[in-house]
Amino acid sequence: MSAALVLTHSGDRTADYLCDRLGGRVPLLRLDTDALPDDLDASFDRGPRLRAHGREVAPETVRAVWYRRPGPLRPPGRPAEDPYEEYHRGLEWAEALNGVLALVPAERWINHPARNAGASHKIEQLARARSLGLHTPRTLVTRDPGRLLDLWRETDGCVIAKPLASGYLERDDPSDDTAIYTSALTRADIDDPPDLAGAPTLFQERIEKRLDVRVTLVDGHAVALGLADLVSETPRLDIRRDEMRGVAYEPVDLPDDIERGVCDLVASYGLRFAAVDLAVDDDGRWVFFEVNPNGQWAWLDLVGGAEIWTLFERAFQP
Repeated sequence: MSAALVLTHSGDRTADYLCDRLGGRVPLLRLDTDALPDDLDASFDRGPRLRAHGREVAPETVRAVWYRRPGPLRPPGRPAEDPYEEYHRGLEWAEALNGVLALVPAERWINHPARNAGASHKIEQLARARSLGLHTPRTLVTRDPGRLLDLWRETDGCVIAKPLASGYLERDDPSDDTAIYTSALTRADIDDPPDLAGAPTLFQERIEKRLDVRVTLVDGHAVALGLADLVSETPRLDIRRDEMRGVAYEPVDLPDDIERGVCDLVASYGLRFAAVDLAVDDDGRWVFFEVNPNGQWAWLDLVGGAEIWTLFERAFQP
């Protein structure tokens, strides 16, 4: 049979949403890595096969692989009593599944994990975006307080800090997890800087924003929504704060050069899907911030009426 594969975990609400919307429109085979079905089998005889939930697919019949948010693999069936044997069983399962999936061409993945990884480095993103004609903020990555002081002076004290790798700090107790938002630096931060020696930090000139814009791309089709703060008189430094309460969503028409630049940027990584964060500053200039090759998007459908799910429906067609 022909089907689109969905690789994720059982708590993925975005996958739940899309699978529900697609319903019987597209044949789907969902594999939750933490709840694999007992009938799962990855086999190889005259050709590789993957069977689950009473369905069987071969690499050549896979329409697309939506690499959503798979987590650690928990093998199906009864666990081995010996933890070392169970660990080995997990390795064997992972190798069997990966061996079959490796035969699905990278162009059919949304997105192939290697391409996600290659597109996930903020420093490289900024350099590439600039080379494609997109405007980027003045950026400094350093652990040197002296260089930070120089940036502070050159920008008249308009400097923000943001994480390089992840904006989320996980702890043993999930209730103690910490979100790391973009934050403005104060004069006190400069006079008594934090311990920059711990790790390089990303600093940027603060952009005085008129509007935040989220662009979601699927196979070259872009959906842009403006995110406006209805609570503050001025836009939030980080629109994600306060769980995005008090945010209004409106469709935005991208200027031709901005849409072309964003599409070229995403295509240069070989991505079929990406979420891109932009802003329009007080002078009407469009500013690029970052690409998230596996970003969230379902909330834009649910509260913004973006209908991004229809782009996935098209992408899952043979």
